[in-house]
Amino acid sequence: KNPKRPPRAYLIHAGAEPLTFTNIFPQWEPVLEIAIFSFKTDAVQNKVMLVQDVLARLCKTQYTLEEIQSRPLPEGVDPLKLEIYLSDEDFQLQRALEMKRDEFNSLPNWK
Repeated sequence: KNPKRPPRAYLIHAGAEPLTFTNIFPQWEPVLEIAIFSFKTDAVQNKVMLVQDVLARLCKTQYTLEEIQSRPLPEGVDPLKLEIYLSDEDFQLQRALEMKRDEFNSLPNWK
């Protein structure tokens, strides 16, 4: 094992475990209720994702104006604070807010 290159970690959702995972455990018994729930809630259906990729997507702090305007929003984006995800350049574009970020932040809070 190379300490400079640790093994890859994968995100596996409950109820959607692939055979490559369940075959490691000879006594594995799938739970039907969990599988049904997983498939109903945004179907992860046997998707195996690298944890590194999932973290990169969830830790993303800036999006283009087009990404912010699209629906559904990118995962992890707070719909009540869309402006914090824009770059300074996108923030000032005429099609966005037409002001600098510090000018926007100095405005009174809207109720």
